[in-house]
Amino acid sequence: MDPKPAQKPHIPLIIGGFSEAAMRRCARYGSGWPGFGLNPEHSRPLIGMIEKALSEEGRSINDFEIIITPASITPDEIKIYEDMGVDRIVPLLVNPEPDAAARRFDELQSLQAALSK
Repeated sequence: MDPKPAQKPHIPLIIGGFSEAAMRRCARYGSGWPGFGLNPEHSRPLIGMIEKALSEEGRSINDFEIIITPASITPDEIKIYEDMGVDRIVPLLVNPEPDAAARRFDELQSLQAALSK
């Protein structure tokens, strides 16, 4: 890919997509993959595809970042994602309706409280 990064080491290149071709590009050129709007059930096979593509490129999942942005999440799902090797969870916050946004923030506060125990 051109132009080549001027920074050494290069800035992280997070490449998205859900197809096998996208996973191959991600494994070949990327530093990580963002799973957007996924639950654990849908994330698991995609992470498997990434692991396979990384292996085919001679790369390790240990040097690669898996980022998940779920629409909602529970403490149990956080543990499931952790067991799957997810490195970072970024809660989805976007909602144009003020009442829905307020409910989402309340949910996240409850999640934080549950995880703090």
